[in-house]
Parts: sequence; structure tokens; C-alpha cells
Amino acid sequence: MINTGTYLAVFVLILLLIITGVALAEKSKLHLYPGDRTGTLIHQGIRRHYLIHIPNNLPRNQPVPLVFVLHGGGGNPAAIARLTGFSLLADSAGFIVVYPEAVNRHWNDGRDVRRFRSHRKKIDDTGFISSLIDTLGSRLKIDPSRIYACGISNGGMMCHRLGIELPDRLAAIATVAAALPENLLDRFQPAAPLAVLMFNGTADPLVPYEGGYVGINGKNGRVISVERTAELWAEFNRCAREPEQTVIATNPEKPEIICKKFPGGIDGTEVVLYRLNGAGHIWPGGKRRPLKFGTYLATINATRIIWDFFQRHCRH
Repeated sequence: MINTGTYLAVFVLILLLIITGVALAEKSKLHLYPGDRTGTLIHQGIRRHYLIHIPNNLPRNQPVPLVFVLHGGGGNPAAIARLTGFSLLADSAGFIVVYPEAVNRHWNDGRDVRRFRSHRKKIDDTGFISSLIDTLGSRLKIDPSRIYACGISNGGMMCHRLGIELPDRLAAIATVAAALPENLLDRFQPAAPLAVLMFNGTADPLVPYEGGYVGINGKNGRVISVERTAELWAEFNRCAREPEQTVIATNPEKPEIICKKFPGGIDGTEVVLYRLNGAGHIWPGGKRRPLKFGTYLATINATRIIWDFFQRHCRH
């Protein structure tokens, strides 16, 4: 027969294990292991992957911003990290950056292109990013009011979709060489206002500035025009009707960049569009891409501008 002393000892042991487990969990949440590492997450029964970069100089007891950087169609986390240089900026600015990976290298951005598996299988990439926020938030000390997403091309279009479907979790989005997929127009009913930053080349051979078919062969769905995309977000946010325009140029007679800003939105939101005259399908100031993507532009650094924009906005 087990006596009362044995029951008491077992109870104390269980209590100690619970207390220790809670302490270890809290310690794990506070200890931000620095460096690059890959992670996995099961979503919709599919093993999803991501690359995460954690600077070694982050404060241990202070929540920090989280930035998602989405690769373009056919890309991968390592490639977008190299293209943008976001990890290096994270080290100096003090935020965590995550590079998620799409299923078969294409995000389900809403264009419904049947030859892309993620579109055909209706992969829930919005749910994947939301689950990733939950997972990282349970392990790291993330500031929930300062979570952001940016991306290029297919990744930028996915950011527009995230802005529509996940504005309650994001403080701002930034897109490069992307416009709103035409199929998302009927679903453009965000639950909350959202700050939006865009960079688009007027000579982009893949994502037409004036809208239309995507891709060199025109078989990758359709987008609305870049200007209409910016106006749509500005209208929803109730920003100023007429944008403030600033010319950024090395040659005043032939401006390379026109910055259009729609200020004064709800909760301090704004919409900013960098019109890159003559530029192609590029990340301004990032690593050069092959000539087939069009003219490169290094007058501005999109990565730096994106982070400065993100810092101005937090979720209310």
C-alpha cells in the first residue's frame, strides 16, 4: 500500500516539473538564438519551410519587430535574402527577418494560374503566414503591433493578398514589381486600414505598369494597373484624394523616380508609390538581375526605404 508520504512526494515532484517547464518555456521565449537557421511548420498537412535571421544584438527582454520577406515566383528564401540584403539591415536596425518558402516556389496570390500547383490546389498561404506568426510569437519575443510583410513580383502580389486578408495582424506591407491581381478586386474588403508602400518600374517586362497579362508570355494571370492599385488602397484607407509628388532624379530633364504619397489615412495610414521611370522587374538598389528583367536602378535603396516606412507604422 502506498502511504501518504509517497503521494506527497509524487505531488511535489509533479509540481516542480510544471514550474520548471514554465520557467524553461519562458526562458526559451526570451532567448533569441542569433544567426541564420531554417525552420519547418506543418500547415494544411503540408510541411512548410522558412529561413529566419536573428541578430545577435537584440535586447533580451524587449519585444522586437518581425519582417516577412516573400520571394518571387520560382525563387527561394536564400535568393531573396541575397537580393534584398535584409539580414544585414536587421543586424544594424534590430529586428527579426523571416523568409518563408512557397509551395513549388509560387505563392497563391489570387491570380488562379492553373499550371501553378499552389494556385491549382488552393494552398492557404495566408493561413501559413498567420500560423508562422503564432509559432514565432510563442518562441520569440515579438512585438505583435510591429509585424510587417514585403515581397517582390509573385511575393509582392501575395503581400497585397495578405493586406486584404490579414490586416489585423500586419502593421504595413511593401511590394516591389507587383500590382493587385485582377481576381482579388471582388475580394478587396480588408478588415482594417493598412499602410502600403510600392515600387514599380514603368518598363517592367513581367508585371505591366498599366495592368494586363503577367509574364513574358502573358500566361500568368492578370493584374490591374499599378496606379489603380495604389489608388484603391488610398481610397480604402481614406487618405488624401490627390497625392503629394516628389521628383527624385539625377537628371532633372529626365526624372528617374517620381514618389507619389497619399497621406492622412485612418489610424495614420498612408500609401506611397515609387514610380521608377524606365526601370524593369528589379529590386531598386538590390543585387543586379539578368538583362531579361529590364533596366536596373540604383538611385534609391528599396530595402532601406521599406524599413524606414515600416518604422513609421504600428498596428493600433
